[in-house]
Amino acid sequence: MPEGFCSTQGWLQSEDVRMFEQELTERAAGNPGALSVMIAGIQRFGPSFMLRLRHHDLRGKDIWILAKDQCGLDPLAMMTLLQSDEPIEVKDEGR
Repeated sequence: MPEGFCSTQGWLQSEDVRMFEQELTERAAGNPGALSVMIAGIQRFGPSFMLRLRHHDLRGKDIWILAKDQCGLDPLAMMTLLQSDEPIEVKDEGR
């Protein structure tokens, strides 16, 4: 995975990540890519990353598809998209 969305080894030591521990599990919906994106997003942008995911009600594979296919695994591109109040259309190509 490109460096942009790689979380550090000590991710559980992050107070911001621990604050969202239960929501991370629920929102990932069993998708490890989504979990990685959320942890790295929190580490880079703080709690606002999760608040924007919550605002757009993104979960599981939709988080991963958005990060990987629509934002090219670029954390800044994803955060910019999440900061919009416009609805986000996740384009699942049937995977």
